[in-house]
Amino acid sequence: MGVCSVRSDLIIAQVRRRAQVVLLLALGVAVSGFSTAQAEPEGLFHPLGLMLGAAGAAPNAAVSIGQSTTSRPAANGAAIAAALAQRMANRNDANPDFVSLGAFPGGEISFSQALDVTRRGSVVVGDSLSHLGPPGGSEAFRWTRETGIVGLGYPSPGFSFASAVSADGNIVVGTQFVLSGTLVQAQAYRWSQREGRVPLSGIPVGVQSVGKDVSADGRVVTGYLIRIGFPGFQAFRWTAQTGAVGLGQLESTASSISANGSVIVGMLLESSTAFRWTEATGILPLGNPPNGPQAHSAESVSADGSTVVGALFGPPFRPNQCEAYRWREGKGFKVLGLLANGVCTGAYAVSANGGLVGGASAVEENGTIVGQEAFIWTAGKGIRRLQDVLVANSGMNLDGWTLGVVSGISSDGTSLAMVGAGINPEGEYEAWLAVLPGRQKVAINIKPGDKDDTINPKSRGKITVAILSSRQFHVPDRVDTASLTFGRTGDEDSLAFCNPTPADVDGDGLQDLVCHFHTQSAGFECRDTEGVLKGETVDGNPLEGIEGRDAIDGLRCK
Repeated sequence: MGVCSVRSDLIIAQVRRRAQVVLLLALGVAVSGFSTAQAEPEGLFHPLGLMLGAAGAAPNAAVSIGQSTTSRPAANGAAIAAALAQRMANRNDANPDFVSLGAFPGGEISFSQALDVTRRGSVVVGDSLSHLGPPGGSEAFRWTRETGIVGLGYPSPGFSFASAVSADGNIVVGTQFVLSGTLVQAQAYRWSQREGRVPLSGIPVGVQSVGKDVSADGRVVTGYLIRIGFPGFQAFRWTAQTGAVGLGQLESTASSISANGSVIVGMLLESSTAFRWTEATGILPLGNPPNGPQAHSAESVSADGSTVVGALFGPPFRPNQCEAYRWREGKGFKVLGLLANGVCTGAYAVSANGGLVGGASAVEENGTIVGQEAFIWTAGKGIRRLQDVLVANSGMNLDGWTLGVVSGISSDGTSLAMVGAGINPEGEYEAWLAVLPGRQKVAINIKPGDKDDTINPKSRGKITVAILSSRQFHVPDRVDTASLTFGRTGDEDSLAFCNPTPADVDGDGLQDLVCHFHTQSAGFECRDTEGVLKGETVDGNPLEGIEGRDAIDGLRCK
């Protein structure tokens, strides 16, 4: 049997949701060969949250691909408008930073999931069940606060998913599945308001394709090709000028692309290891994790291409256990750990600067997987249950919700937007959006009160840094001192201690925080002209500030 027909189930499962592949392993679900004549396997196409939310219930009604369905080019009309109006009316207006995005009517069950988001949460993309048909009649959607959830259409007969959106929200990338009798044809597409869904050009007839991510300007798309022969799966980089160009001759899939389209990450299938690609280097494996060789996936890459997140599988973990990781260029892997009662975590989203990671964790009770929960991770506070952070620090009312996964993160310095899906108070799996205050810029003064502001990188002493308060941001009360890092990039773990008593360093009448950092750990080099401070606020939002390029007047190198 050909590659395309044997692996249709794997293709759809991967397109459907980034978290599913990892968390199905925790459940011990065996993904068998997909037969287009058989009923839909329970849990194969539906997200883990739906399976767990209905624990003990009968499986969802099976629909055969060969069954005739009634389809329409887009989910719209009076019924959709009425449902949308009701959903918008039911928005959590008391907590405007958390929005339940709703779902299309017309599907077998109520379901939606969000996979990507633009800055400030302006545009969200994902998919929802809008019609009867395998697998569950999914349709890609684009959401804004003004329009609500709007369908992008689907082949008739067929279904569609949206995986990523450009920075301005005007270009959407995803995959549509065209049904012809018992055959399924996957087509990567690029959507725009003017042209609608258009399959990517330059892909040979008979070759299937999956669209996974898009550059910030919407001009570069990544994903993978599926063909009979070798390589059966091949990661690609697409532009309108070049078409889909394969990233080498290895069996591979691509999952994410940097903002400028120059870095692509994915997975080498034969070795089950993650890779990072640039035009200069080609495909390069990320290397061995801390505990030695083991399988690992790459799910997302930061805007600048320097940070990769994903999941580690297999030894040395116990059976059905996996752990999320963050990989940084020049620093390698950092295992992110587990939530309480967590047995398997996967990281699926990362902020632009690589400082914030989001994902999902399978939760176990008495040896049984009972649910999944969304998590976030930062270097200062480690892995935390997202729902706890939102309720405790942002005052959001999430009564009745179980946030299941963080699938996308967008930050622009003024706000931080996250999207995902979870079980809503009605017991339905629904997409959500959370928008939080973003990175808080602070002014710092390196070696305050010292006329000689040069730094000797070879010194075994300490560097004093004052973090200055403003009328809007009182540093001693708002900064989590334990999370502070300082040095040439701001990621150096160099904190020695902070003074217990605040002081007005700059004479503006406001109390400032004075901290001391180990010079050798700060990593300064002779050519450096600035120092960078990073950290977190007490409510967990990222904090980053620099004094400026004149912060260091030159380094004393001997």
